[in-house]
Amino acid sequence: MAHLRDTGHNYQRPSATNGASQINGDVFFTPGQDPLNQLPVVHEASHDSAEKQDDPLCLENTRAQVQECIYSWQKSDGDDRCIFWLSGMAGTGKSTIARTVAHEFQRRKCLVASFFFSRGSGDSESASFLFTSLAKQLATRRDTATQATSSAHIALQDALREALRQDPDVIRKSRQEQWDKLIIRPLTCFSAKLQDVSTTTSAVLVIDALDECSNENDIKGIIRTMARQQLPHARLRIIITSRPETLVRLEFSDKRNILHSSLSLDDVPQHVIDADLARFLHSRFDAIRDHQEGLTQDWPGLHTLNILLRRCEGLFIYAETLCLYLEEDCQHSHSRLQTVLNKTTLQGKGHTTALDDMYLTVLINAFKNLSKLSESEKDRSKDLYDHVVGSIVVLQDDLSASTLSYLTQISQFDIMAILHRLRSVIKQSGIESPITLLHETFREFVSDQRRRKSYEGG
Repeated sequence: MAHLRDTGHNYQRPSATNGASQINGDVFFTPGQDPLNQLPVVHEASHDSAEKQDDPLCLENTRAQVQECIYSWQKSDGDDRCIFWLSGMAGTGKSTIARTVAHEFQRRKCLVASFFFSRGSGDSESASFLFTSLAKQLATRRDTATQATSSAHIALQDALREALRQDPDVIRKSRQEQWDKLIIRPLTCFSAKLQDVSTTTSAVLVIDALDECSNENDIKGIIRTMARQQLPHARLRIIITSRPETLVRLEFSDKRNILHSSLSLDDVPQHVIDADLARFLHSRFDAIRDHQEGLTQDWPGLHTLNILLRRCEGLFIYAETLCLYLEEDCQHSHSRLQTVLNKTTLQGKGHTTALDDMYLTVLINAFKNLSKLSESEKDRSKDLYDHVVGSIVVLQDDLSASTLSYLTQISQFDIMAILHRLRSVIKQSGIESPITLLHETFREFVSDQRRRKSYEGG
């Protein structure tokens, strides 16, 4: 768990080290084994990991302007700026775009590696194994479309093995040294093999939610390391997404000479965002109608759709939360939608935003039957909510229900009952599977006493 890292060592889950030995958090390779197989990896941080298989991608013809800008930059021979910074406020869809372009580059036979930071998710919020994870992905993603690319990939693997043999301690060295030895040099060998036969193959690194990295010095160091040196003799493209936090903006501000123009999702024309949101809502409402008899073909109607688009305020996370809330009980989708529509959202000091109202509606509905309970039962229910949800929000790892039960001394039955009520904002698929939040904004909402006061007051 995360608090162990405060002792001065990088204690990690055994799975992250692929069987290599750990002593006081340090990783040592086992002699006689392929060092590639022992590179420390955060498997769940990759865009195509099992943990992310159900995470959404952009629907067809949505976010097309942003995606096309990225694809054009990636294949441009005349643009030698290797970093594309995609910034936007929470909930604007940055991670969905990052997943989508990573999958698309993989489909286009680019050499792709990714790391999706996630606050409160153990190894995924730490930069300790960022470069080793990227290196392992580059070495194990095979593009065998031609004999030339296959031999180039073998050259990359050999160069990485040689780097690890020459310096087994490299994974405990500085960011710059890891970047040079584990990423730049192997990619240089890869591109050298290709330069006579392919001018289009490139490597793409996707770093999502950099602002959710738990260490501010790591955030600054990652930007400086990646911006300092481009890949010789080939094109390396690096896509970084983050909120426009001051720390990140300041770090990028003096590196404009190599940046592709930082694209803020907030600057995308409102009609473009609304069109994308409308496609998203239409798609999900079609699915709800398929599962519930009695809804008309045009449900919920154009007027309602326009109201919901205004409520979204450009936030895809509002639309996603709303749809999950309606889908989790399709027989009551219509009445739940009316509850959302009947709630008047006020802006400004002292009032919640539309997203806060959506979270409040989910919480109120989850515990709406408390009035039928005795006072002692009400107190117990509120106590369970505080302990279960509070623990999920505060703890720095995606724990399973069984582990959370052990830590809190709350029965697995009670924990699963709470999670079932909150399944539109908390993702969980079984007793032993990790519990994850739908979005970081829910953690922020629950952690902010002023924002959640309406729920607690009710």
